[in-house]
Amino acid sequence: MADAFRPGEAIAWRSRLRIDATRVGHPYHAIAMTVVRDTPRELALLRRPGHPIKRRNAERAGTALRHQPVTRWLDGWIDEVWSRSRVLVLTEPDARHAISLLWDDASGALDCWYIDLIGPVRRTPVGFDYPEHELDIVVRPDLSASSWKDEDELEWAVADGRYTRAEADALHVEGERAVERLFRDRVRFERWLDWRPDPTWPVATLPAGWDAL
Repeated sequence: MADAFRPGEAIAWRSRLRIDATRVGHPYHAIAMTVVRDTPRELALLRRPGHPIKRRNAERAGTALRHQPVTRWLDGWIDEVWSRSRVLVLTEPDARHAISLLWDDASGALDCWYIDLIGPVRRTPVGFDYPEHELDIVVRPDLSASSWKDEDELEWAVADGRYTRAEADALHVEGERAVERLFRDRVRFERWLDWRPDPTWPVATLPAGWDAL
């Protein structure tokens, strides 16, 4: 493994979208994250209110979907700031999903567990890049039930030729596997329930070179 990032270090967590069934595009979304743990077996990253976001300018399809599909990339980036939950993202090298805990930042109450179908995650000089696969799962705080999210966005991507039907089916299988893993290894994940960030860590900023291709 290349040199690990240090706990408390700010990195760029960058997502990429599928262009078609064979290609993944350049980063289109970058958010500053604070490294909690970076080992050969586990990556833990923190996102909290105030962390800056960069979103690439684009023309979008104008559908009824929650996230409007990109039809053409434009120059420049839009500045945003994360302002919702405190999020701890947990994943592994070459994993095809990430499991996150989302807390209400004011009360500290766990809002939900969130499973992103992403990956594989690739280390870069400024952080990590990963393909975003249009499909997520929300799990209740007590792990009593789960529900799919953004299935319609994946179906749109299949119809547009960005994914094959077999790939979409495989993503659903991976999602089911991730939920089973969370339930089966709940002790491993629930040990993070009482975790809190080091109070000396500053609000993360995007490192120099965050927009490098």
